Amino acid sequence: MDRTLLRRAHLLGLSVVLSTQLVAEQAAAQASHGAPSEHAHAGVARLTFVEALELALERPEARGPSRVRAARAVADGDVHRLAGNPSVQVQVGRRRVPRADVGPEVQATIVQGFPLGRLGAARLAALASELRALDVEQRVERMWAALEGGDAWLALHAAEQRLEVAHACVALGEQHLAVVSRAQVLRLATDVDVSEATGALGALRLEVTQADDERRAASLALLHATAQHDQGLHAATLGAPPDVAVPPVDELLGDPARFAGFPTLALHEALVAAEVARAREVERATRGVGALGVYVERDSPRGIVLAGVFQATFGFVDRNGRGRAEAAERVARAEVQAVRAQHEAHGMFQAAIDAVELTERARLTHAAEVITALEARAQQLARRLALGAGTRAEVLRADLALAQGRITQGRLDEAAARARLRLRLLLDAAGSEDASAERFVAGTEAP
Repeated sequence: MDRTLLRRAHLLGLSVVLSTQLVAEQAAAQASHGAPSEHAHAGVARLTFVEALELALERPEARGPSRVRAARAVADGDVHRLAGNPSVQVQVGRRRVPRADVGPEVQATIVQGFPLGRLGAARLAALASELRALDVEQRVERMWAALEGGDAWLALHAAEQRLEVAHACVALGEQHLAVVSRAQVLRLATDVDVSEATGALGALRLEVTQADDERRAASLALLHATAQHDQGLHAATLGAPPDVAVPPVDELLGDPARFAGFPTLALHEALVAAEVARAREVERATRGVGALGVYVERDSPRGIVLAGVFQATFGFVDRNGRGRAEAAERVARAEVQAVRAQHEAHGMFQAAIDAVELTERARLTHAAEVITALEARAQQLARRLALGAGTRAEVLRADLALAQGRITQGRLDEAAARARLRLRLLLDAAGSEDASAERFVAGTEAP
């Protein structure tokens, strides 16, 4: 019994001494590991969430439809109701007989063609439908850009947090190994204890490497999402993530009309309307062409002839059946794509709602049960150590388990935040609201 008490007293004294030394060592280690080396590099783009969203909305893909519309603006301005160009025919000759009327003769015909089937109105309608489709496509591209940029920023922020916690875990692992190694010198720990502590430290250092790999991949993803491709540039987050609020799941599931204005659905509906308008334009062009004009003749020797001209080509035989069939095929294909887009949009929203519900449940469950239990164990062992009934190694192992549990909690929090942001942006897009970073400027956002 006395030997047991003496062993505990020696171990407690060793723990107190080592704790003092290791606090100083941990401070030095944190000073050296405080931030990833690339954060001190001059080529680091530190972005807040709002800045990342703004850059994503300015990337070429998000502005593509507006550039297309600007590129065709001049040609579109020439489209009008009058479909057809004036035609001029001039004949110059010389009258040969009778000899009394010999002299030069000129015949000129000027006619203006026009469609018989109101082709000009159909052409203008097709143009308007194409421009509407470009406007909706702009919304779609901005929605995808906002989703990608926001998700990439949250992923990088979470990866940076995991890397910091992984460095802290390595510091705890080093403390644990130091305590066990010095306890072995005093014959208070075995070779097995040292081997276990060494293996645990190696695993923790591997986790640091994996966390750094995740951070670098997330950095590249954010640079791609924000269209920053300078050689050697790295991305880092600045500030806290936004507090994104979404409506209750039951409310969303009970209101399917909320998703009716989703941009991909509106885009396919606009594309169907454009194909229908083009098909109508093709059909109108088959109804025939008319022309009105004037005929002028200089009749040798001194005669002048004036006459009105009317020409008509009726679409009774060749009605461009192949062209109308191809137009009808394009309409049918566009309608099929619209139905497919409706199914995909429904699945996308359902998946987004499920992701919010499940990630939130997992996050809260892990925090309430696992983290609470790990914190309680760490506190209990700390109290035992203070009373002389425990060892510093036990406390360090508990602290290490708690730190690793917090890494898992961080991953769950990240998944929940990304799910909420995705659903929020989808809801905004379905509400005919153009993607914008302004709603996140204050750091909070209302449903």
